[in-house]
Amino acid sequence: MPSLRAQPQGLRHPGPEPRARALSPAGHVRPVPGDVHHRGGHRGRGGGRLGDRRDRDRSAGASRFRAGAGPDIGGRDPRRPPLPQVVPGHAEGPAAPARPQPVEARLGKAPDRVYLDDAGAAPTLPEVAEALRNVPGGNPSSLHAEGRAARAALDAARDHLAAALNATRTEITFTASGTEAVNLAILGAAHRLPTHAAVLTWAAEHQSVIAAARNLQGAGHAVTIGPTDHNATVDLDAIKPGVGLISIGLANNEVGTIQPVAEAIERAHEIGALVHVDACAGPRWIDIPRGADLVSLSGHKLGAGRGGALFVRDGVRIDPQLHGGPQEWGRRAGREDVAAAVAIATAMTVNTSDRAARSKTAATQSAELRATLEELGGRLTGGDQRLPNYATATFARRRGEDMLLALDMGGIAASSGSACASGSLDPSHVLLAMGLSLDEALGSLRLTTGYPTTDQEVTRARAILTAVLVRTPAHA
Repeated sequence: MPSLRAQPQGLRHPGPEPRARALSPAGHVRPVPGDVHHRGGHRGRGGGRLGDRRDRDRSAGASRFRAGAGPDIGGRDPRRPPLPQVVPGHAEGPAAPARPQPVEARLGKAPDRVYLDDAGAAPTLPEVAEALRNVPGGNPSSLHAEGRAARAALDAARDHLAAALNATRTEITFTASGTEAVNLAILGAAHRLPTHAAVLTWAAEHQSVIAAARNLQGAGHAVTIGPTDHNATVDLDAIKPGVGLISIGLANNEVGTIQPVAEAIERAHEIGALVHVDACAGPRWIDIPRGADLVSLSGHKLGAGRGGALFVRDGVRIDPQLHGGPQEWGRRAGREDVAAAVAIATAMTVNTSDRAARSKTAATQSAELRATLEELGGRLTGGDQRLPNYATATFARRRGEDMLLALDMGGIAASSGSACASGSLDPSHVLLAMGLSLDEALGSLRLTTGYPTTDQEVTRARAILTAVLVRTPAHA
C-alpha cells in the first residue's frame, strides 16, 4: 500500500517560514495605513460593578452574577467563604437528630478542601485568567475595528500555541473541546483512507477514541481494537501492514500509564500509516514525541478551563466534520471562540515551562498517596512509567461511588476514573481491558495532584483517606 504520509516527519514542518512570534497582547491590532481605530479603555473583568451590599441583599437567592457579565474565569474567589445556606423548614421547631462529626472535626483540621482531580479538570491557571481579562468580543471574520481586534488576538493565540508545539500556524486548528479534536482527527483522517485501509486503536484508550472507532466500524470501515497489558500499555504488535491510521494516547487517562508513542510512530510510518496522538492527558507533565501526524489537545486538562485544539501536520488532509464557512483552514466551520483559543494557547505555553521541576514535586506527592492507598488495602494500578501526579488503586469489595461520596464529604475531591464516565455505574472499560475483575473495576479510585497542590494538602489528604476509607461499607 503506498505511503499515506508526506515527508518529512516532525511536529514542525521544515522550511523557510520563521518560527511563531511571541504572543501579542490580547486584542492588539497592528496599525495599517489609514487605520484610525484605537482600542477602548479597560472594561474590567465583569463589565461593571456588581452593586452595593443593599442591592445584593434585595436579590438574595438570585444569581451571583449579572446577566451579560463576563465569565467567571477562575471560579469562586478562594478568599471568599461560601454563602450560608438555609434549609427550608429547619429554621424553627425541634432540634434535628445529632449527626456524626465531619472528618475535619475529628481530625482537628480546618474545613479546607483538597482538590485531587487534576486529571478530571485542571484548575484554571492564573496566567490564563489574566490573559482572558481583555479578550476582544468581536467576530474575527468581520472587517470593522472590533473584528480586526478579535482576529489579531486569534492569530496571536495560534502563533503562541504553534510555538509551544514547535509547529507552524497553519498546522493549528482550534476546536470546542478535546473530544471534538479527537473526533475530527480520527473521523476526518479515516474518511480519506484507501478503501481497505484499517483504523487501529487499543482497548484502554479514552471513550472518545473508542466511540469514534466504533462509529467508523458501523459505517463499514475496517477497525481493529488492539489489546493492552495489565498496566494498560498498548500492544505495538497490532501495528501491521494494512493499517492506514492508528490512534494512541500519550498517556492513559485513568491510570496514568505513559504509552510508547515514539516507537508507535516509527512502526506506523514504516508501513505508511498516519498517527494520531491523543494528547489530552499528559502534556502538563511530559513532552509530546515528535513525528505524529495529528495531535489532539484538551483545554480543561491543560488548565485553560475551556476549548480544544488539533495539530494537523502540513501535507495531511482531513475531512471537516462541521460544515459551513472556511474557518480554521477549512477544517472546522463556525465562528471561532477567541477566548478559548487564547486560554488554551496560554495554558500550553505555561505547561511547557518548568516541566521537570513540577513533575518532580508531583511524583513525590503521588508516591505518598499511593503508599496510603496500598496501606488501606488497595491494589495499585498503572505502570512504572506513568504520569507523575497519578495515584490510582482498586478496592475489590468497595464501590467507587461510595468512596467518592465519602471522600467528598470528608473534604477531598477525587475521581473513580475518566471524568467522562465517572457519573456512570458501569465498570471501567480501562480496568477490564487490563484484566481486572468486575469487582475491582467497580471499585477504582483515582487521585491526581496538580500545580497548586501543596505538601500540607497531601498530608491532610492521607489522614482523611485513612479516616474515611476504613469506614466505607464493603460489598460482598
